[in-house]
Amino acid sequence: MKKGVLVVRDIQRLTRDPYHLGILYSPMRENEVPVISINEPLVLGTKKVPNPASDLLAPILVSAGFSEVSTRLKQTLQGVAESKAKGISAGSPVDLYPKDVIEPRGEIVRLLKVPNITGNEIARRIGKSTSFFRKQKKKIADILTAGGDELLNDWLETVNLVRNMEIERGVGLGKRAGVRMRTVRRMTSGYINNPAAFPKPTQADLNNYFDNFNEFKPKRSK
Repeated sequence: MKKGVLVVRDIQRLTRDPYHLGILYSPMRENEVPVISINEPLVLGTKKVPNPASDLLAPILVSAGFSEVSTRLKQTLQGVAESKAKGISAGSPVDLYPKDVIEPRGEIVRLLKVPNITGNEIARRIGKSTSFFRKQKKKIADILTAGGDELLNDWLETVNLVRNMEIERGVGLGKRAGVRMRTVRRMTSGYINNPAAFPKPTQADLNNYFDNFNEFKPKRSK
């Protein structure tokens, strides 16, 4: 019975974790299935056909990749923590639906006060899915629990401030939103996602983010 062979571009395509290298390769080594790395180049030995030079070099290369990944992960986590302290949430900013005639979150708040109206009917009226309605209803309830009507009104006001800026300046619509408006949304994302945890941004703050966007763009290491 012919044995197989595993060909990879480089040894780090197999794994970048030295702890996993032995777990992954041990069964192949026992079954005489070598790993061939094209870019290094090297061939890992098997039980019957050992290759001491490659078997020594492979873990070193994998460890180098692991160190690089770990360093980047540490930098990413530090950046997320620093951004969070400034009121910036990780990930994509909340969609404020500037193309909709009515801002849906504020409309949900209004419709929830209407007697005998169902969630399905509210979703139909705002033109969103029932899952969107349920998610926003929970968020509204969480905001009310954290700060009552005052916090909810402040939150809705901020949502509308950012949304109106997108509508008026016309640079934040669609997937190719202008960098200025993306910066505004990024800098206000923390408050919009969790208004109880961050200070409320003002129109002056929004104008500052928009006009001086280069100061607020994420800094990328060279």
